[in-house]
Amino acid sequence: MAESENTATTSTSSTMTSTEQRIWDAAIELFGRRGFAATGIRDIAREAGITVATLYHYMTSKEELLCRVMVDAMNVQLTAARPAETRYSDPRERIKHLVRQHVSFHCRFGLVARVTDSELRSLNDGARHQVVALRDEYEAIWQRTLEYGREQGIFDIGDLKLTTRAVLGTCTSVYAWYRPDGPLSVDQISDEYCAIVLRQCVVHGTSS
Repeated sequence: MAESENTATTSTSSTMTSTEQRIWDAAIELFGRRGFAATGIRDIAREAGITVATLYHYMTSKEELLCRVMVDAMNVQLTAARPAETRYSDPRERIKHLVRQHVSFHCRFGLVARVTDSELRSLNDGARHQVVALRDEYEAIWQRTLEYGREQGIFDIGDLKLTTRAVLGTCTSVYAWYRPDGPLSVDQISDEYCAIVLRQCVVHGTSS
């Protein structure tokens, strides 16, 4: 499987049985390529090479599986993002940390990113609230970082929430075009995105 189509995320894959891993990978492959609505239980079972009865041993519905994928993806990103606020006093280093981990995740786990980005509408109210709460927590780390940089006189930004979403949107879009056989590595792409974000945010004349 190509690097950009890697479907496992690190918070769960190490504890999965081989059957669970096949179900996980099959679901993300199908949700990512066909969409949640166009994917049936039998499709997931067939892709995973198991029976429908076996599939139901590990899950109660495809919506439960979708929610687990999205919660897992958000938890992986939250775990990577949280150290920024305690590790770095310089807001430029904080935002670079956030950009690097975000871009790296969206390159390395492209299908997971696509599902998480596009299928929130497919969850019921309870599951949607759970995922949205994690997204809000994640976005808040970025917003606090940008606000801190503005308070320090280093970032020149207007509407804080709008800027946060614009920066996140810029970094998220990488999953749509990244290919592991492209001319740049994940680290090189991450560095370029750091430079782009800093050019957007840093006060003119302030060293980045």
